[in-house]
Amino acid sequence: MSSLWIPAIVIPLVLAELGGWATWLSVRVVRYAARRLNQPEASIRYAEEFTATINDIPGQLTKLAAAIGILAATPILRRVLATASEIPMSQAIAPQNERGHDARPCMEGSNGNAKRQ
Repeated sequence: MSSLWIPAIVIPLVLAELGGWATWLSVRVVRYAARRLNQPEASIRYAEEFTATINDIPGQLTKLAAAIGILAATPILRRVLATASEIPMSQAIAPQNERGHDARPCMEGSNGNAKRQ
């Protein structure tokens, strides 16, 4: 029974100490993730966006978890950015009608919802 009080004291102390470092580390992690995009102009922009996202998240350890999630999604974002840079801008933007709405034709789905082609 006497050994139960040790984790009850040590665990909160460790979490408090980690919490202090978590915000600093989460910013470093998202900056690293942005550098891994392999596109200098996109890396700068995404570093700012990722950092802003992390700063908006409440809680210190939650920020670190979100930063790790962003780092895990970096390979997917890298592929998307590489594919997007290969598509001409005239094809990347959907045509719009005079009201500014998407002008692509709609197809009615089997459940009655309209789908864009």
